[in-house]
Amino acid sequence: METGVLTETLGVFVDAFGAGWSNLLPSINWLIGVLLSIELVFLGLWWALSGGEQLASIMKKLLFLGFWMWIVTSFPDLADSFIKSLIRAGKLAGGGESLGPSLFDPSNLLDYGLKITSPLLLKIVSVGITQIVLGLVYALSYIAIMLSFVILAWQVFFAILEYYLIVSVVGILLPFGFIEHTKFLSEKAIGAVVSSGVKLMVLSFIIAVVEPILQAISFSDNISLQEIWSVLLVSGAIAYLAWNAPNVASGLLSGSPSLSAQSAAQMGGQAAGMAATAVGTIASGGVAATAAAAGAAGGAIKMASAVKTGAEIASGAAVMGGSGKFGSAVEGIKGGAMAAGVGAWNRTGGKVADFVKNHHKQGMAEGFRNTGGSFHKAPGWAAETMNSLQRDKDDAQS
Repeated sequence: METGVLTETLGVFVDAFGAGWSNLLPSINWLIGVLLSIELVFLGLWWALSGGEQLASIMKKLLFLGFWMWIVTSFPDLADSFIKSLIRAGKLAGGGESLGPSLFDPSNLLDYGLKITSPLLLKIVSVGITQIVLGLVYALSYIAIMLSFVILAWQVFFAILEYYLIVSVVGILLPFGFIEHTKFLSEKAIGAVVSSGVKLMVLSFIIAVVEPILQAISFSDNISLQEIWSVLLVSGAIAYLAWNAPNVASGLLSGSPSLSAQSAAQMGGQAAGMAATAVGTIASGGVAATAAAAGAAGGAIKMASAVKTGAEIASGAAVMGGSGKFGSAVEGIKGGAMAAGVGAWNRTGGKVADFVKNHHKQGMAEGFRNTGGSFHKAPGWAAETMNSLQRDKDDAQS
């Protein structure tokens, strides 16, 4: 794997950002001339209106304008010296003696990770088909360890880019420091450079401390889970330190600590929560779909049960009537209805109600044919009931 591409890309960006000051220099000089002239004119008017007094204040203001002029025109060199001094301070605090190559060579940090995980990668390749679980553990461990080194290299890469980007563009804001009412813009610009420098100092200190550790980490020939966990914990802790370097730098400037195990646990908890949310969403979707399918199936079963119950009621009425032909007809209707219901369930996948609605006439016709096609003669008890009702009606009218 060619890891030097990260350092080469960093060099390309640094060269491009380094040309930013030169490209802005004409505009910076124009702003210096305009704003400095305005300030000098107002200073002369104020001195003239004061009757030539306040000479000490005038000299103090002229010294400030000259000092600020030197800062604006020499800003790239001053910023470079300031940043290198902070990086050297971080290196010395971490036990180093000079500027180490890793801070400006993030590919070197990736090389540490590849060197450490090379035995683990060979172990993954040698795992057989019968050891899929063990191979999966090795693969996930390899990804986690390499991800820690990638985070470390990326953090160094972006911190250096941020510094050169700030130095390239803040020069346009520095001339506003000549005027009292606009000098807050130049103060913000210098504050950004200082903040970026403190961040690089923190990263330089972290790298100076962890480089001897990274050089000493290695896997044995017989890799165990204990070794994997040890390397994973160490690399994860280093990646967490590098990831929180901006917060540490802000804490140094503001006087408040920002690095703790609680913040690391919160980051891990947020990642676990996001994973759990995704899994829960998928599971809830599956449960909802299953519940909907079960509800539809339950509704179809209830419809089929209603058809069967209606037919049984009709059959019971026929038995109570004592009419053989009528009872046979109802039995036929019952059989036809049951056949229609069962056929509907099998043919429509549970949409019994629609099927029965569209085919109930076929079921009635089938029941009529099962009785021999004749049940037009009413039973005797029905005829006697009708005659009794008619006589009562006639008596009431008379």
